[in-house]
Amino acid sequence: MVITQIACFEHINPFNITTRYIELENPYDIKFASRVPDEYEIYINISGDVSFVVEDNIYPIKPGDIVITNPGEKHHCIHHSNNTHKYYWMLFSEINNRELLSVFLNRIPGNDNIISTNTTIFNEITGLFKELINTAENTMKKYINFFKILEIIESAQSSSDGSSLHNDTFSDAVNYMNTHYCEKITIKDVSKHVHVSVNTLERHFKTRVNMTPAMYLKKVRLAKALDCLLLGYSVQQACDISGFSDCSKFISHFKSMYGITPLKYVKNKFSKRY
Repeated sequence: MVITQIACFEHINPFNITTRYIELENPYDIKFASRVPDEYEIYINISGDVSFVVEDNIYPIKPGDIVITNPGEKHHCIHHSNNTHKYYWMLFSEINNRELLSVFLNRIPGNDNIISTNTTIFNEITGLFKELINTAENTMKKYINFFKILEIIESAQSSSDGSSLHNDTFSDAVNYMNTHYCEKITIKDVSKHVHVSVNTLERHFKTRVNMTPAMYLKKVRLAKALDCLLLGYSVQQACDISGFSDCSKFISHFKSMYGITPLKYVKNKFSKRY
């Protein structure tokens, strides 16, 4: 008996791929900033005391965990200590190759971003990242390793629970602040909403993200203000929309967080586009 299988390979458009290995010493001193990338990202944790915030979900990260994000998914890393943060990181863009990216696209934004691995998968995928970095000029090898990485992630995702910090006091408080940041809410209002005392709420935040609820709310407001500024709103408008009651304090908080005033940030950001 002869069994014949005919394979038809569709045309694959070029991927633009950037791969890096990064070690951050004293990461706790790094300024908080949300990213809204226009590319796909793959992050693999090697070491470090960190969590990832993607949209409104917070994911605790352990060595071997993979975080994937799509273009437009706002995210940032939170460092809980000054332990050295080591990780592999990949950025890639695609043109009309969406059928190859089901592991990224078959998700609700902000959900199922974390993929846990075992030792075998971790060693395999980090080995592929090393090869990608070391064989950057070999186009065929680069693509082979890239598609192997996608295959491993898709396989690992099917057996991962993708768990984030859902359905508890901390998560409820975060969701409330993410929804009502533009209102004149206080931390007392937040604690009342989640039916715990302010002290209890502060303990939850200290345990989960090593910051106070007030600091978290300020970071949310600053991130929203940054979005407004990049959309063309004035400094005063960004201040009002993001929930700050005083523009001078908003400018002071913004400079403390990002190291530059809101107006200078926007000027620098837009000047780099031309």
